[in-house]
Amino acid sequence: MAIRRRGTDWARDAGRLFDRTADSLHRDPLDYDYDGRAPHWREHFPPTPKAKCVPAWVSDPNARRATIGNRWAQSLIEPIPGWSPADAYQDLDGWFTSHVNAWLKTNKPSRGRFPNEPATNIDGLPIPDWMDHDKILDRLRLHYYRQHDALTAAHRTANKTRTPAHIIGTSPKTAITANYFVVHDTAGTNEYVDADAVHKGVHLWISPISLAQDRDWSASAVATKIENRTNNLHFIHVELIRHVAASGPAAANNYPNPGISTERDANTLFTRQQYEDLAHAYIVNSLRRGRFLTVTVHKEVDRNIANGHNDPEHFDMAYFYQLISAKLLLPADTTFGIEPTRAARNNLAGELNMFIDYVKGDVGCVNQYGAIGSKPGGGNYTVPIQDAAGNDVVPAGGDGTWVRGYVPPPPAPAPAPGAP
Repeated sequence: MAIRRRGTDWARDAGRLFDRTADSLHRDPLDYDYDGRAPHWREHFPPTPKAKCVPAWVSDPNARRATIGNRWAQSLIEPIPGWSPADAYQDLDGWFTSHVNAWLKTNKPSRGRFPNEPATNIDGLPIPDWMDHDKILDRLRLHYYRQHDALTAAHRTANKTRTPAHIIGTSPKTAITANYFVVHDTAGTNEYVDADAVHKGVHLWISPISLAQDRDWSASAVATKIENRTNNLHFIHVELIRHVAASGPAAANNYPNPGISTERDANTLFTRQQYEDLAHAYIVNSLRRGRFLTVTVHKEVDRNIANGHNDPEHFDMAYFYQLISAKLLLPADTTFGIEPTRAARNNLAGELNMFIDYVKGDVGCVNQYGAIGSKPGGGNYTVPIQDAAGNDVVPAGGDGTWVRGYVPPPPAPAPAPGAP
C-alpha cells in the first residue's frame, strides 16, 4: 500500500538523515495515512501511564535540539524519554549511559547465575523503563508498512509480504507466557509465504524477502522433539530460510527497490535483513512477556535426542545479540541467553541435554553456558520423555505449564439416586 505523508516537508525529512539531534528522530504516527485507513497505532494499546507523561520541559527548543550520538538513529528508543530529568538534554548520551549502567547494576537475575554464565547476560530480567512498549511497536509498524510497500510487483504477485502483523503479531495486546525464543533454520532456500506456513507449528518464517506467519505469538506451538508433537506455550519458534545453500563470501544488496536489502555478510547463510527481522521478533516477544526471553537454538533443545536436529547452521549469534543491544541502547556485549560459541556447536551423540530436566519440571531454567557434559549412562535420549515411573511427560494446555507424570482421568459421575 502506498504511504502518503500529510502536510510534511519531504526535503526536511531527507535532511533528517544527516541530523544528529533529538528532534530529527521525532515522528508523529498521526502524520502518516495508509491509503485512507485509520492509523493502526492507537487501536490496540491503552493510553500511556501518567507516570510517563512527557513533562513541559521537553518542549523546550534546547531539549529538542539536544545533540545525540548516531546510536539513537539505529535504535527503537525515543531520544528524549518523558521521564528523564530536566537537565538530561545538556548531555543526553552521558546521562543515558549512566542511567543504563545504574539499571544493570540494580537488576540481577533472581535465579542467580550459572557457572560460566557471563555477567552481561540479562535474559529473564524485567523490561527497563526506557523501552516504551507502544512507541517501539509504533516504529516497527511504520518500518514494515514501508518495507511491504517496497516489494516489487513480481513479488506481490507471488504473494510475498512484509506486514507489521508478521512481526508484532495479530493480537498485540495479548500477553505471552513463553520463556524461550528458539531459532531454527529450514536447511533450504525456498521462500515461504503465508500459505506455506499454515499448520506447521512455527510462529514465524523469515525468508530473505518474504515473511510468513502461522499464528500469533501468544498461541501455542510445537517444533522440537521434546514437545512430543503436542502444542505448548513454553517456546517461541522462528524459522530462518537460507539466502544461500552454503556459506561463503559476503554479498552486496541487489534488491531493485530501496527499503529492502539482500546484503549478506561472509560466513553466514542469512542476510542482514533476516537478522534484523529476527531481532525485531525477539524484542516484540520480550515486550509482550514483560521481561527478556531466553534465546536458544533448535540444536540445543534437541541435543542428543534420537533423530534430533542440528540447526541453525552458520548462524552468527554474537551479531544477533549485538543487533538487539543496538536497537535497545544496551551495552554492545549484552547477551540474552545461550552462549554464541555453544550455539555454534554441532548436536553430537552422547551429550547432556539440559532441556530434559526442564521438561520434566525438575529445574526452572536451563544452563546453556560452558562446556557440554555427557549424558549419564551414555547413549541418546528418546521421546516421548518419561518420568521415573515410566509415564510420558507432555506439555499442558493454556497456562504454559508442563504436566509431570501421569494425569488420571476425571472420576466418573456418581449415579443418580435410585438408579440401578
